[in-house]
Amino acid sequence: MNKIILAKNRKVEFPKRIKLVEPDTLNNYIYDLEFEPGLITEPGTNIDADLVNLLQKNSFIDVKCNTVSETEINSNLESELDGITEFKVFQGMKIILVLETASSFNKPIQLKFKDVEDETTEIPLKIYNNGSLENVSNLPVGIYQMIYINGSFILISDTSSGDGSISEILYDQDVAFQPQDQMGTAETGIYIPDKYNFINIVLYQGTNKRGNMFSRELLENNEQRFFNLLPFEYDDFTVSVNTKNNYLVLQSYYGLTAITHLKVEGIK
Repeated sequence: MNKIILAKNRKVEFPKRIKLVEPDTLNNYIYDLEFEPGLITEPGTNIDADLVNLLQKNSFIDVKCNTVSETEINSNLESELDGITEFKVFQGMKIILVLETASSFNKPIQLKFKDVEDETTEIPLKIYNNGSLENVSNLPVGIYQMIYINGSFILISDTSSGDGSISEILYDQDVAFQPQDQMGTAETGIYIPDKYNFINIVLYQGTNKRGNMFSRELLENNEQRFFNLLPFEYDDFTVSVNTKNNYLVLQSYYGLTAITHLKVEGIK
C-alpha cells in the first residue's frame, strides 16, 4: 500500500528542558537550555512539519489500480493510499496512476482511494476538451498523470497509446436531423479513423450540452448496443451512440430533432 503522511510538529510542556543524572549517585538535576549561537550569517531552512508536508504536496504520488467497481452512476478506479483520510486531497495534488485493468463501463469514472482504516475518498475524473471540463468514461490499461483542481482530478497525460495524447476535431457543426416516430437512428456520415483510441462526442440542445468519451474498442465490439451520453439531468433528452463501419451512429427516443450542434473529437 502506498502511503502519504501528514507531518505534525511535536508539542510538549517544556520544549527546552533536559535532565542530567550523575551515574554514581543517580542524583538528577533539571535545566532549561538557552541557545547562544552568536552572529547568525545564514539562518538555514527550518525543518518542520510544514516543510515535510510541502515536499509531499510538490511531489507526484504514485498509486496502482487493479480493481474497477461499478455503481448505478459511476465506475470506480480503486487504489490503496494509506494516510489519505488524514492528509486529505488538496488543491494541486498530482497523481501518477498505474491502471492495470481497463475501465469501459460507459459511466463517469472517479478515483476511489482506500485508506488502511477502510475509509474511502471518492473524486471524479475529468478531461479538458477545448476549454471545457468533461467526464471520462473509458480508460485503457496505461499510466496516467492527473492533477486535482476544484473538486476533480483532471487528466493531463497518459501512455496508453504509447506516444502521448493527440486529438483532432473530426466534426464541429450545426445539425438538423429529420423528425422521427419514437425510436430513431441516424447514421451521421462522420468517419472515425482507425488511429484514434477514444472518441469524444458532445451534443448541444440550444445552450445545454451533454458529452462523453468512449473507447474505440467499446463501440466497435458492440454493434447492436448503443451507449448513453451524459450527464443525467436531461432525462427527457436521451441520446445514445455507436459506430457502424467506422461511421458515427446516433439513436434517440424522440430526441434527434432536439440536437442543434454536434462536435466529435478523435483522441489517439
